[in-house]
Amino acid sequence: LDTVMIDGKGQGHLSGEYVMKARSIMAENGIVGLIFKVDTKTRELVGNIQIESRGFVYSSEVKKIHTQIVEFARAKYNDNCKKRMDIKDNLRLIREELGEYITKIIGRVPMLMLMYVYINREAVQNIQVEPNDEIIGMTLEEQGYKD
Repeated sequence: LDTVMIDGKGQGHLSGEYVMKARSIMAENGIVGLIFKVDTKTRELVGNIQIESRGFVYSSEVKKIHTQIVEFARAKYNDNCKKRMDIKDNLRLIREELGEYITKIIGRVPMLMLMYVYINREAVQNIQVEPNDEIIGMTLEEQGYKD
């Protein structure tokens, strides 16, 4: 294997200082990402909040802490919705409060990435999927996919 030195002097619009700070936070404290699926009309959460983390806690603790984080985030989201808070402001506030909450649990704050996806429940409910027996057992090339 070759040695690779990461100096933060990449090309693009991000400054080296910003990149190095982000890398430092992720290296020391890990990263946690949450995805909120939000109904377009009601702004209610659709299904579970998805969570992924890396370098955050030991694998033996992940399930328990993920559950605590998701429950906290769901409660905060619902409370903020009752206040008619805008989705972006809602998630911004959740990020701040979640950082404080995680600090109490594990003593450090990972990089937090909160995202939302709008779901149109009416459109999803009206979709009818018909089985297509013709493609079962076909190779990707036979289905029209190219390399």
